[in-house]
Amino acid sequence: MRQRRASYATICGWIVDAWAMIPSSCIGRAFTKSTLKRNRSVSPI
Repeated sequence: MRQRRASYATICGWIVDAWAMIPSSCIGRAFTKSTLKRNRSVSPI
């Protein structure tokens, strides 16, 4: 039996749920370790 493709609404719900499970401290540490936070004074192109 073939499976049906998930709707866009279902996929978006999965993404929202996955992001909600990530602690904000984890996201903050990731930005601290990346250049995104360090290069904040650089103006976007």
